Amino acid sequence: LKVRNQELEAQLAARSDGGLGELAAAPLPPKKGSPERLPRRSSLEDFGIKAGAATTDAEALDDLERGLDGIGKSDADMHVRFYQKGTASIKLAIEVDRRGESKNLGMLERALGHYKAGISDLMKGMKYDKRPKRLSVVRLKTHKVLSRAEDLSSAIKFNKLSRDGVTTKLETAVETLELAKKEDDSTNFDEALMLYTQAYDEFKGVNLKNLSSKLAQNVEAKMLSCEERMEDLKSIIGQLKKL
Repeated sequence: LKVRNQELEAQLAARSDGGLGELAAAPLPPKKGSPERLPRRSSLEDFGIKAGAATTDAEALDDLERGLDGIGKSDADMHVRFYQKGTASIKLAIEVDRRGESKNLGMLERALGHYKAGISDLMKGMKYDKRPKRLSVVRLKTHKVLSRAEDLSSAIKFNKLSRDGVTTKLETAVETLELAKKEDDSTNFDEALMLYTQAYDEFKGVNLKNLSSKLAQNVEAKMLSCEERMEDLKSIIGQLKKL
């Protein structure tokens, strides 16, 4: 049980720290020889950006709120005081969440802050709770609240990036990169080279200072991938001209 609580704590820390999560490094194309078919994975999801706003589902929020009062009742042990504090924060978060202002960053951040505080207190209470049945109920509720907090966190990140124009620039760059890969696959090397160069310039136009370190690293990886493929194609085009 102690191990399970530790796992839940680790999960909370990983998912609610305001970061963009783990981003896979962009695969680099081969340096030599004929071009190989490149995987088409270019999208905002490659950069850890989940498009869209957090929808307000009244029924889901009702389910989230259901049973909260019962969690903090009964004895006056340490865990109950944490449960009471945690459920109060979650109720406040749900109250803000119900307003459905999915594009209001201030409201989203306020609700997320209350959800995080509530989750933290519920997990503290689980450390002291000796009743397996109640622990199971609290753990399930914590996971549900955590899922909602993740939705709000994604919406906040997307709205901030959209406000700063980052998503539009990234979408343009990845669309150009996708076109470059198609021309590359079709052995239209001159056109592919032009498009890889254009994609590189578009990625370069994204202000990395406004991004998280992981997102900036992923953009830089895409730029490096374009740059190396550009060099490969220049070599291939030069060899073909000699034939």
